[in-house]
Amino acid sequence: MGRRCRGGILGLLVLATSAPEAMVGAASAGHSGPPPETEQAGNVLFLRPPGWQRHDHPDGTVLLVPPDASARQVSLTIKPGQERGGQDFRQWFNVSWQALLQANRATVVRGGDVRGGRRNGVEALSTSAVLEAATGGRMYLAYFVSAPGARVEGVLFVAASEALYTKYIEPVLDFMATVRFKNLPS
Repeated sequence: MGRRCRGGILGLLVLATSAPEAMVGAASAGHSGPPPETEQAGNVLFLRPPGWQRHDHPDGTVLLVPPDASARQVSLTIKPGQERGGQDFRQWFNVSWQALLQANRATVVRGGDVRGGRRNGVEALSTSAVLEAATGGRMYLAYFVSAPGARVEGVLFVAASEALYTKYIEPVLDFMATVRFKNLPS
């Protein structure tokens, strides 16, 4: 808590990806009441942001949505992980990022720089960007991917406006600080 950033959306995009090691961080403090329970989505262990609703999809995708927004406005998606199969992690990230752009028929308007880091032996990459879809609509997102062991795990935060991105990036970064992986020792 307490992260503040000047510089508008570009500053927030830099903040969102300046510490990719958050993907493998420890739980953050500052919440009152009983400690939240650790939840699981595939190999990803996490603490859900207070009040956010969880929606499990048949393909293993887990969608987290804040209480005062719809999934069309703001969502935090934990994508089903997969085995890397010996593929270079950076190459895997680049292919998945391009697939995300193609699936949304979108181009990067701002941001898109990839940042990397390592914590507790786990490599992590992230990017954040403002995308413009072929229809002209914009999406504000941060994409976090980690490689625990031979697996690849991804989390995608998407907001429909700059104001929503600004409002929810701090809870998203707090969430990312709680992420751990079942296939790794605690």
